Parts: sequence; C-alpha cells; structure tokens
Amino acid sequence: MIQAHDRYAFDRVGWMSLAWSLYLLCVGTSFFVIVEPAPTDAIFVLVLGTLLLAKLKPVRLIGPVETIALLLFVWFTLLSLSVGEILHLFSALRAAGIQIYMVLLFVVTAYFAHIGGDRAFRTILTALAVAGFIAGLIGLMAYMSLIPSGISWLFFRDEFQTRVSSTFKDPNVLGPFLVPTVLFTLWLAISSPRFRIRAFVACAVCFLCLVITYSRGAWVHMAMSGLLFGAILLVYRRTAFSTFSCILAALIAALLAASILNSEIQAWFEASYLGTRLSYQDYDQERFAAMALAFGWIAEQPFGLGPNQVSAHYGRYPHNTPINLAVNNGVFAAIGFVLLYLAAVTRCLVKTVKNRPGWIKYAFVLSILAGLMVLINVVPALHWRHMYVVLGLAYGQYRSNSIF
Repeated sequence: MIQAHDRYAFDRVGWMSLAWSLYLLCVGTSFFVIVEPAPTDAIFVLVLGTLLLAKLKPVRLIGPVETIALLLFVWFTLLSLSVGEILHLFSALRAAGIQIYMVLLFVVTAYFAHIGGDRAFRTILTALAVAGFIAGLIGLMAYMSLIPSGISWLFFRDEFQTRVSSTFKDPNVLGPFLVPTVLFTLWLAISSPRFRIRAFVACAVCFLCLVITYSRGAWVHMAMSGLLFGAILLVYRRTAFSTFSCILAALIAALLAASILNSEIQAWFEASYLGTRLSYQDYDQERFAAMALAFGWIAEQPFGLGPNQVSAHYGRYPHNTPINLAVNNGVFAAIGFVLLYLAAVTRCLVKTVKNRPGWIKYAFVLSILAGLMVLINVVPALHWRHMYVVLGLAYGQYRSNSIF
C-alpha cells in the first residue's frame, strides 16, 4: 500500500517527467512561428507550470558571471520600462515579456541539460533537428512549387517569391535556425552507419533550404560554424576518416561540376538572384549608418528608450543585437546579454581545449555560438528562441563524446 508521503513523491516525479516531455514538444514545435504567439510559446508556459509542481534537484546551474549577467539583463530591461521615453506601451511590454521569456528558456534548457547530461543533449538536439527538418522541407517544397499556389505564398517573404521564409516570418531567422540541424545531422551521418542515409537526406534538405533563404548572414554563420566543427571532427580520431571522406567527395563533385559545366554555371550565377545577393546591397549603407548614429542615441539615453522603441523614435533601428539592445533596454542590459553569451562561449572553449569529458559536445555548441557571434553583429537576434536553447546546452554536464 502506498503511503501518503510516497504517493506525494511519486506525483513529484510525474510532474518532472511531464515537464521534460512538454519541453521536448516545445523545442520540436519551435519551427512554426509564422503566427504570434506561437504554439511553442504556449507549450513553454505549460513547462514552467509543471516545473513549479515538480521536485527540482538543487544544482549549481550557472556561475557568478552568468548570474550577474542575467540580473543586469532582466533588471535594466524592467528599469527601461519606467525611465524610458516609451511611445508605444503595448509594444514595450510585449518586447520585455518576450525577453524575460527567452531568459527562462535559457535557464530551463540549462537545467535539463545539466541533470540529463548526454541523454538530454542528444534528445534536445534531436527535437531541434526534427523542427529544422520540417521547416526545411516545407521551404524547399514551396520553392519547388510542390505546394499549391493558393497557400505557397505563405512560405515566402515577398510577393515575388524569391526568398523562402517557410514557417518563419523572415528568411533571416529561418536560415540561422537551420544551422544547428545541418551540423547535427551531418555529425550523425558521419558517426553512425545506421542512420547515415536518413541523416544525410535531412542534412541536404536543410542545407538547400538554408541556401534559398538568400540570407547572407545565415550563409556566413553556416560557413563559420561548419568549418569550425568540420575541423574538430577531422581532429577527433573516431570521425576523422569519415569526415575526410565526405570532404574529399564534396571537393571531387565540385571540381567535376566546375570543369564540365563551367560556362553554364558562370552564366547562371551572373544572371541569378544568388549573384545579386552576394553583392553589396544598396540598403547596407543605410544599416551601417544607423549603427553609427545609435552611439549618439545611447549617449542621450544610457538607460534605454524602452524595449522595442527605437523605430518609433528614429524611424530606423540598428542591425546589431548588442547595440540595438543598448538603445532600447539600456547599456547595462546590453552588457548583461554580452556577458552571458561570452560566458557560455568561454565555458565551451575551456572544455574543448582541455579535452574534458564530452569535449566534442561542447565543441559542437561552441561552433554554433561562434558563427552566431558574427551574425548577431549584423542582425537583431534578441528574440531567436533557438539561440537561447543553444546557450543553455553550453551548461550541460556531458561525459561521452558519442552522440549515443
């Protein structure tokens, strides 16, 4: 017969299991954000509710630097609501709520990765890869006109249907969202003969969709993260041969295509939208000018105009996440965000360089964060859900270098 105390303990375990399942569903549905609030956000609210009922393990989740960073970010974001020159109150409250939501997403991810270790790392990334594959497949099908024209326009940014946004509002968000899936499925294909074909197919679908987003920032992110993690897989003895074989096959295929179809490829490239996107855009100058002006705006109001208020005040916003955050939420909120990001990068770098247990998993996270570090300096990325999931993965306790 179960005693009252034992029954209570059983219920607590049940709530934790439910919270974990809901969290995975939240990550797995994070691809569908074409409407706001997105279903993934409603599910995350349920995750928070179940965690309040669960018996949480007392763990030292983050260090003092991360704690200070989070306090700076949250406190000065809230302070900017009271001292800022807010023109649109609802927009400011909504933006502040989303930013605190992202902090909670980071903390919850870090907690699950910490207590779940290698299993949590694999499961969370699998859920994220499923989300990435669905978004990539829908985007690719829309681009290839495999979706009825009556609804295919939903998956493009403009009426000319040149840039795929799939189930996102913006191709510049879709592209970076696909990078972790491309790297994870490539790693899976290289590491496991059992899943090789399926993983390569998923990797190809997501990579092609990333290309047709025509997001230059996402391309740079993919190139940097891919080169860094590819080099790590080459160094790691267990994946060195498979990685070298993949690189060699890709180079041979590229050289054959270039030698056989050189003139056709060159003519297509010069006349294609891809060639246009790789060149300097007219609006780039305006974006850089806004970033330069932003330092003056920050000096005038160091505690911020209020979340998401810069466009209402100046009719433009800087395409740089820390600068944009400093203008809206204040200098100290921006310092908090940068400190948190750099702390996660440093943790992964130390684990990787010192060959600590599970170092290749920290290297995987480091590769994504390194590419994102460049990208967030040319786009505002404060509300990207997957970025906070990756940041949270940096605080897991990993022991194995194998995905499995």
